[in-house]
Amino acid sequence: MKTIEVLQGQAGFNKIINGNFDIWQRGTSFAALANDAYSCDRYKYFKAGTVSQTISRSTDVPTLAESGYASSYSLDMTTNTGDASVATGDYVLLSQRVEGYNSLSLFGKTVAISFWVKSNITGTYCLTLNNSTSAAYISEYTINSADTWERKTIIIKHDDTVATWDKTNGTGIQIIFTLMIGSTYQGTADVWGPNVWGTSNQVNNVATSGNYFRISQVMLHEGKTALDTFVPSGRGLIQNELSLCQRYFWKADSFISCTNPNGTGWTGGNTIPFPVTMRATPAVTFGSNWSTGTGTIYELTKNKDVFIWRTYVSTVGAGNEVVAYVQTFEADAEL
Repeated sequence: MKTIEVLQGQAGFNKIINGNFDIWQRGTSFAALANDAYSCDRYKYFKAGTVSQTISRSTDVPTLAESGYASSYSLDMTTNTGDASVATGDYVLLSQRVEGYNSLSLFGKTVAISFWVKSNITGTYCLTLNNSTSAAYISEYTINSADTWERKTIIIKHDDTVATWDKTNGTGIQIIFTLMIGSTYQGTADVWGPNVWGTSNQVNNVATSGNYFRISQVMLHEGKTALDTFVPSGRGLIQNELSLCQRYFWKADSFISCTNPNGTGWTGGNTIPFPVTMRATPAVTFGSNWSTGTGTIYELTKNKDVFIWRTYVSTVGAGNEVVAYVQTFEADAEL
């Protein structure tokens, strides 16, 4: 039988991709982030209520002496507009959804979750492990000292009998950090129950403008105890971590197509291979693009590995040739 010490050296031992917050393909600051939106790679934000927050990359991290690992960044959630009167249906959540294929080794096992956290608001907070639809396990932890990095560990026995857990390319296991929760979504701690995301003890971290919540070095792995030191999912190589993120989202720049000016119909274009096979056929978005003449960019075909696009010229003649420059290109196969 392989020991945890052997397993931790393998890629994917830590099921949290980008747990050290090194990859930010979409940008590094997101003001007034909308509900159901991604910011830092693999982290999704959910909110309901009047709250407005900025999520950004912060260089405030646990020190090497504190954590045993040299982090460069944390994820910062700072409140712009506070929500002091929490309605029954209000919530603020940050989550990562672990793909079913990557969750398989955790089903039915005892799992350890660990992370470093810092906030100006002390008190009881909640973390939820769930299947994103019908079953959840809520754990409470305490931020004891304001403006101080603290390490938290949570141990949960996963129960694969309480719900249906995706075992392929859907959401297998989801972890949720709760910052505020209304009574509609409150449940009981330390038992498997319905899909809710906190208890009545959860502090309201977003009550006042300027409140913040930062996390760093997030891990989810098999084990009855949490590892003492952070282990990246990509085994400490930044290119591995980037590739793991690119299975779900890829952003690239500067694709150019120059078409034939002497005729009409389908002309130039590009075949764009994705850097890694994506989780599913992605939604593709072109950013800003410029063209001269009457050319139009069209999507021809796509799958998990490649995207093919071409331009079309409708009118022959000088000035109707097309030179299309695509400033950004995004492929999104997020959970």
